[in-house]
Amino acid sequence: RIRARDRWGNVDANHWPAMKEDVLDLKAYWRILIRNWWILVLGVTGGVLISWLTSSSAPPTYAATTKVFVQGGQNPGVPSGTDISTGRQLAELYADLIKTRPVAEEVVTELSLPYSPETLVGKIDVRSPRSLIEITARDTSPQSSAEIANTVARVFIRQYRDQQVTQIAQFQSALSQYGIASDTRNTVLAQAAALTVFNVVEEAIPPSTPLGQSNNRRLIIGGVLGLLVAGALMMVREHLDDKVRTPEDLKRVANLLTLGTVFRRTGLKGRVESPISIIDMGEHDNFAEWYRFLRANLEFASLEMERFKRLLLTSAKPLEGKTTTAINLSISFASKGASVILVDTDLRRPEIHRAFKVENKIGLTGLLVGGASLDEALSPTSIDGLRILTSGPLPSDPTRILQPSIVEETLSLLDDNADIVIYDSPPVLLVADTLLLASMVDGVVLVVDSSQTSEDAVRRSVESLKQTSATLLGGVLNKVAPRGRSDYYYYYYDSYNYYSRQDSDDGGPTNRSTHSTNGRAASFRRKAGSVLTSPINRLRKLR
Repeated sequence: RIRARDRWGNVDANHWPAMKEDVLDLKAYWRILIRNWWILVLGVTGGVLISWLTSSSAPPTYAATTKVFVQGGQNPGVPSGTDISTGRQLAELYADLIKTRPVAEEVVTELSLPYSPETLVGKIDVRSPRSLIEITARDTSPQSSAEIANTVARVFIRQYRDQQVTQIAQFQSALSQYGIASDTRNTVLAQAAALTVFNVVEEAIPPSTPLGQSNNRRLIIGGVLGLLVAGALMMVREHLDDKVRTPEDLKRVANLLTLGTVFRRTGLKGRVESPISIIDMGEHDNFAEWYRFLRANLEFASLEMERFKRLLLTSAKPLEGKTTTAINLSISFASKGASVILVDTDLRRPEIHRAFKVENKIGLTGLLVGGASLDEALSPTSIDGLRILTSGPLPSDPTRILQPSIVEETLSLLDDNADIVIYDSPPVLLVADTLLLASMVDGVVLVVDSSQTSEDAVRRSVESLKQTSATLLGGVLNKVAPRGRSDYYYYYYDSYNYYSRQDSDDGGPTNRSTHSTNGRAASFRRKAGSVLTSPINRLRKLR
């Protein structure tokens, strides 16, 4: 499918195929669970703990059961199968009548219970196995539970018998009204034989032990409720999380390719005040390998460019790692044999001179307004092929000295003295200096802190840079967690650690030859290429 490009040469996001939102991505949900497992653990633990505290503080509950036998109207003699079947049906029918308000009101009045009839109904369970009605009452006192169960059975039987006597009396009165003579004794006996009989076959006794299973049920219910609450919080957190964490996020938000991924150093805690260079970490550390990948992708991206001399690195906000990226990328280019000049264009909070521990006397401002020569302004480093141009004395108003004609003349001077010039610029959303420089360089790389930078910040940064007709080469995901959202992050990080362990086991990287190190890096690239969807392959598809 042909994808349209805008006037800056970037692929138009509106012409990409729409994502299928209705497709259920089980791997995505699994990654959400892995990333937020601690929320689930806290939810289940909190639910169980709350249930245990409430159940332990609450008094124990006792249950007592009264059994009532139901016998339907029958002829004298041994009950037939029909009579037994009728008794079972009657037991199911009358079981529903026990938990009625008239019965509960009379029981509350007779026992002087300290709660309402509705509360009493909630403490009673009625079952009807076969021809029996089992009335179970729960209470905090074993004596009260037995009294309630027996009283409920007694009150229900008494109310039912009174109702039956009333019905017989009404029947006899109806016969008299119509002038029908009847034998009162025989009539009563016939009607009584047809009535249902309730007999208490087993009275409830005070239980000796409380309900032990109720506590376990409460703990299970508490754990399930805690799990549901944790799941809801996890989904809300995921929905509100608008950080740009993966190459897919960067592509979706700003239509930028990910040129490199730099993982967070697991041994470092807290905020690092100064940039970390690959020289400090060790030339053959996996930290250096991440920047070699970035350099290789930039070299490939520059194949279609007429000129690739000026490279600017910026970020949306401060402390995203753009200075560290600029320093290590410069070292990586220089280690390959290129002549590199690293320029600190941040005229408000410069960091390059602190990282290399050099004086910040002449620098860039000396070239722009001081009339100093390039040899006087440049500072050598301990790395062959790498020189730095510090910011120089900080002006009160940097925008006054950054005149386009003077800046272009300085940039051309730097082009004549190096193979590549890398500019470390201020955050694009804070000052206008970056926009001026972005319009004069050959390519711009946006450094994104995957743990802090929001989608809106990245989107606004890209829009601002495109308004200056800057050539956006792609982005760098910095400070990526070793256990990120994408599966290939696992492969990335574990593979780096594998080669790092190999170096340690064989006596350290300093004992290996350059040929062995390059072979090991090439082997890693071949293995990673079979699993990762690298930016190089993506660029090839775009070609």
